[in-house]
Amino acid sequence: MSGNYRLSTSSRLSVVLAILVACCASQHAESVDCPICTEVGAVPKRVACLERHVEKSNGEAAAVRQAVACTIPLWDARDGALGFQLSDALLGMMEANPGAFFSSMTSYEREFGEWLNDLQDLSFTWYKSPPSPLEAKRKRLIAILEKASKLEADSERLRERTLERLRGIEARQVE
Repeated sequence: MSGNYRLSTSSRLSVVLAILVACCASQHAESVDCPICTEVGAVPKRVACLERHVEKSNGEAAAVRQAVACTIPLWDARDGALGFQLSDALLGMMEANPGAFFSSMTSYEREFGEWLNDLQDLSFTWYKSPPSPLEAKRKRLIAILEKASKLEADSERLRERTLERLRGIEARQVE
């Protein structure tokens, strides 16, 4: 079937705007300015760089705060499978230094809520062959957060929300 299709000016503008928004969102994720990982390009490589930065610092508070600040713009621009990697990275930052993680996340309440809401699907669903290590991971994170102490009020509130969410999660195996 062939033919001439004419779009109205407003329809053409809508199509162009939709394309621009999609392109800018993906380009924004690749061009986020981060002093830790200056690699340009593939977002998964930048996330891996942030994870290495936290690991090499042994969970130093400043390193965790920097990594969180660099991860949030990537979270805002995420699409597809990137959400899984970002969620796992955020869990790693939380595990490395809960106090610094929650202190940082108080500046990103919206993103924190989105992440917490999607946590089960993003970080506690196993797509590989059994056995799944996710239940042990969930229990380990709960134990770490139960031991975290001396947090400021806002950080403590986020820690409590995370504990409640982790306690309610059931690690799932998808076959």
